[in-house]
Amino acid sequence: MVSPAAMPHTHSSSITVEPLSPSIGAEVKGINLARLDDREWEDIARAFALHQVLFFRDQQLTPEQHKALGPAWVLSTSILLPPHWTGTPRS
Repeated sequence: MVSPAAMPHTHSSSITVEPLSPSIGAEVKGINLARLDDREWEDIARAFALHQVLFFRDQQLTPEQHKALGPAWVLSTSILLPPHWTGTPRS
């Protein structure tokens, strides 16, 4: 039986997530990291929880846009971390 994580899947937004192996990693397609809406952030967070490693190819980001992704990424994915992990931005 093939794991659901190993199958390509779409999300509520226009992105597509293609697993790179049966156990870890996926490529996210159909997304512009410079302009993400709330639905896309939710889909990225779900894909990250499922695949643990995400690749976003061919993104054209200014240094400012790249820096802005950091805090937004922490906020969108920190809710997925187990509460027993210490040092996570859950507070």
